[in-house]
Amino acid sequence: MYSTIKTRIRNSGRHHRLALDLPGTADGSTTPLVPTPVITDIESAGQASAKPTPLYNLPEALAAFQSGTHELDVEPEFVGGNNPRPSGAFWAGAVVSRSKEAPKRRQTFIQVIHDVSNKCLKLKIPAHTRAGNLAAVLEAKERNKEVETLEARHKANSTVVVPERIELPPIPTGLTDLEVKIEFKNDVFAKIYVLLPLAGHRILFIEPPASPSINKHLHWEAWLLYPNFPDAFLKDPKKCDIVPEQDKHYGVLIRHEEPPKGCCAQCCGSEGRAGRAQVQLGLIRSLATTPPPATAHAPAGGFPQVTEAELTLTVLAFVAQMNAMVTSRKTRMITMPITMMSGLLTLVMLILKFTIWKK
Repeated sequence: MYSTIKTRIRNSGRHHRLALDLPGTADGSTTPLVPTPVITDIESAGQASAKPTPLYNLPEALAAFQSGTHELDVEPEFVGGNNPRPSGAFWAGAVVSRSKEAPKRRQTFIQVIHDVSNKCLKLKIPAHTRAGNLAAVLEAKERNKEVETLEARHKANSTVVVPERIELPPIPTGLTDLEVKIEFKNDVFAKIYVLLPLAGHRILFIEPPASPSINKHLHWEAWLLYPNFPDAFLKDPKKCDIVPEQDKHYGVLIRHEEPPKGCCAQCCGSEGRAGRAQVQLGLIRSLATTPPPATAHAPAGGFPQVTEAELTLTVLAFVAQMNAMVTSRKTRMITMPITMMSGLLTLVMLILKFTIWKK
């Protein structure tokens, strides 16, 4: 069963918001997929705040996202100076639905960095975040920073009161940072793909071979690869003799396919036009507890253990990231030839001007 996730762009394209499109009821309200949890938005650990703030606990964030009270906020990293493009890296957190404020990067619970030297992406969820201690860590760091300032003032004025420092919460024994290497391709003239391995499963985010390459049609999918999926396709789809077939070599977890809406950026939610991705949310959630294929080659020490919330929120965050990367690639395929022609025309004009001046 597919659920619909709407995507919107905020802050000039720097932040993408993902919200679950909940089914309506007779009175016009929405029906959550799971019971609405009792959640207190926190500004610091254990303290309630009237101001909407991000959620820092992963299971609570997933439950709030499914109930419709919160959205996922994804901030892609852009590089390239005057012609910025997504690098593949991003930060993801949870905020109150329709909140105008975006979380700061230190408030996000999922980070994907771009490892330029190894030409890959790396997923990272810190151990204190996995333990549900992110809010306490933020509070401790904020308090201790304030203490350092007051200690400096106390040296000059002994009447300045210096509060006690807050110790960072301990990390449970055996719990470590979750770090996963992600293969990806993000070239202008080649279709994008991202291979995300989690819990022994391989999830391939890809522009399908049959999808339009140049025009504004935004089409990408997330495939759950089966053990018989041809590895040659991952190296070079054009040189692979076997064409992967749905339900034979892979299953579709997410499908995002939309016709042109006047401009490439509008396809992924800009100017109030919400993009829509069809997502098999139940299947994605089950992957954390589904045994990996027997043919999966586990690294030394086995596959990193992930929770349902960690896996689900990571996969959903890539909805925004794929929209950003595919849109940017298609836009650049249109603008780059125009820019080159403009530069060539300028060069011709200079040559003609120089030739005429010489005569």
